[in-house]
Amino acid sequence: MRDFILSKFNLPDEIKKIFNSGKKYIVPKDRGELFKLSMGGEADVYEVKYDVEGRGEILEATATKAKNGIVVNYTESYMRKREPDCLFIADNKPTDKETFNHKFGYDFEPVRDHTFRWLSERDLIVMPFMSGDFKYGYPSLFIGPLNAAFFAATLADMQGFIPLEKIPDNFTPRAMLYLAPTFRHTHFNGKQVVIHNRLDGLHEDFGIDLKVILAAVGSAAFHAFASASVLAKSSFRSSGIGYLAAGAALGTAFGQYASFFGYLCIMLFMVLAAPS
Repeated sequence: MRDFILSKFNLPDEIKKIFNSGKKYIVPKDRGELFKLSMGGEADVYEVKYDVEGRGEILEATATKAKNGIVVNYTESYMRKREPDCLFIADNKPTDKETFNHKFGYDFEPVRDHTFRWLSERDLIVMPFMSGDFKYGYPSLFIGPLNAAFFAATLADMQGFIPLEKIPDNFTPRAMLYLAPTFRHTHFNGKQVVIHNRLDGLHEDFGIDLKVILAAVGSAAFHAFASASVLAKSSFRSSGIGYLAAGAALGTAFGQYASFFGYLCIMLFMVLAAPS
């Protein structure tokens, strides 16, 4: 699969290095495989856990097979809530958001490099998708630990998932999403953090936990695409994970202004997304 990734995807050299360690890499062939990977195979309950330096093994979430999809439960109560002030900008381009350097007092580049090293040491799921949909979206790529495949499955239902056999040659991402769940504990005192790094020709999102990057998908360049997908009923079939994705996108878009209004919108669009 390494040779497939390097030949099929047009990636920056520093990203190619992630795939030089000889670990296991999976590009999901379809939605069914995403669900299977989310459960670690055929298990009914799957624990998503990591060895964290200085902390030992930490159970981040459990994925449970349900009749119409997958139910994911975050074991820490803090992770069941949306952190309102979790987005930071790593680059020096104009922004009305707080910068990483201002918040944490140091440059983001060492964290970026450490993220790539951390990913290179793990089995990975690599999922290409169109941010939004195939009509208005743009090519994007998610890279995260294989045991967090439920995250990729949710993202696939929110956006324009590209199955293995439909990946075009020379696929060139304009957005990259990286997931490194342990960094929440090792770098950011257990907090939900997402970092946007706007390079020339490439928008990078770094998710430092198993939840907050989904909020990033609902913000910046992504939130309009996610809403459009719900309205078009294009990605939301009769699965719980699809409804979860709809709720995540719309809750991010509206909940920050008025929680009650946000919940009403979630309920409304879940009804609209349901198959007739």
